[in-house]
Amino acid sequence: MTFAHSSARARAAARLRAGARALLLLSAGWASPALAGGDFPIPIPLDHLPNAVAVGVGFAPTWLGSDDYFLGGAPAASIGTPLGRLNVMGNYAALNLLEERFDRSGWRFGPAVVYRFGRSDVDDPVVARLPEVDDSLEIGANLGYQFVDAANPVRRLNLGADLTFDVTQGDGAAALNLFARAVQPLPWPGGAAMALVSATLVNDAYAERFFSVSAAGSAASGLPIFEAGGPGRDVRVGVGMLQSLSPRWHLGAGVVYSRLVGDAADGPIVSRRGEADQLLFGLGLAYAWGFEG
Repeated sequence: MTFAHSSARARAAARLRAGARALLLLSAGWASPALAGGDFPIPIPLDHLPNAVAVGVGFAPTWLGSDDYFLGGAPAASIGTPLGRLNVMGNYAALNLLEERFDRSGWRFGPAVVYRFGRSDVDDPVVARLPEVDDSLEIGANLGYQFVDAANPVRRLNLGADLTFDVTQGDGAAALNLFARAVQPLPWPGGAAMALVSATLVNDAYAERFFSVSAAGSAASGLPIFEAGGPGRDVRVGVGMLQSLSPRWHLGAGVVYSRLVGDAADGPIVSRRGEADQLLFGLGLAYAWGFEG
């Protein structure tokens, strides 16, 4: 009886940890000029607000390529500082050192940090027999350009990239996110819509960590041996909407479809036990401040 109770508590704790990791990913993309920084960002247009904090709820996969989802919430923020605009979005943070005004066109550049979630405490009985993938920290830079319509600052186009390198696991993993997104005001007061196209490229070390099956892993799980490599990981499209309830309060919703590609999709971890098609959605409430006048 004691063992059964302990096992049940362990499973419950594992679900909470996996859920927390997945749900943090939901906030990646809230109010972000470098929207592609997170694994699966939810596109919600908040860039035209001077400062904003948000909390959202929604669904995200428990690990990259999983067909299991969790529901929950996570915070995010986009705040102007003396050094530049700071964006904190779940597992992603970036500081734009070049930005002077959020409502003007210009280059964006600065450090970026990603807390990369691994794969552990999974429910799938086969994947659970594989060696766990530890969480890791990646550090790099974000670079991009934002075009802003001077007549209507809500209308804007962001083009950019994030390049980050692992600094904790020592395997040389690296990831490059490329993105383009557009925000368009809607024909009623306070409405804005966003469209996103994004892709992630990874090196062989990253692909091996997340998608390879070693001989030992094959013996333990029954999955075939698979040696994964880069450069493709996934491509994404997304749409989002923001409705301003007042100058300070804003309601948003978004959905993203992601397709794992290359060895990420072909490996047995995803092709046999997961799902290459990933669908995420969320909604949330944002509070903004710092308006002139």
